[in-house]
Amino acid sequence: MERTESKIIQVSPNYENDKIQEQQTFRWNLQNRQEIHEEGDTEGGPGLFSGDYVVTTRVNVYVKLHFVRSLEMPNIAKIKELESAYNAIARPHYPKLVPGGFPLIVFWVLPWLTIYIPFFYMRKKRDADVIAQQIREKYREVSQQMATL
Repeated sequence: MERTESKIIQVSPNYENDKIQEQQTFRWNLQNRQEIHEEGDTEGGPGLFSGDYVVTTRVNVYVKLHFVRSLEMPNIAKIKELESAYNAIARPHYPKLVPGGFPLIVFWVLPWLTIYIPFFYMRKKRDADVIAQQIREKYREVSQQMATL
C-alpha cells in the first residue's frame, strides 16, 4: 500500500482555481472539494475596494480543498524543500484605499486627498507591490525547478 500525506486548505470561492493550480505545482492532487455555507476563515485574494491581498479573511461561504500526494514519488525531499521555501515568503499586505470605509470619507476628504494618499497609501502600496513581485518571481523559479524533477 502506498504511503501518502494530505492537507486541507480553506479558500474563498473566487480564489479556488488559483490555489489548486499552486498546489499542483508541488505535486498535490485534489482529492475532494466541499463548499461550506457558514462563517469561517479562508485564504483570499485582492479585496474589492481596498486592493489589499488578504491572506486570511472571514467569509460566510468558503471552499474546503483536500489534497493528497504520495510520499514514495521521486524527489519528494526536494519537492518539500521547494514548497517550504515558497510558503515561507511573506505575503503582501496592501493598504486600504479608504481606511474606515467609504462612509467616513465624508468627514476627512481633504486630509485623505492631501496627506493619506500621497504619503501613506502610495508608499505602502509600492512596498506591497515589491513583495508581490518577489512572490511571483519565487513561484516562477520554483515552478521551473519542479518541472525538472
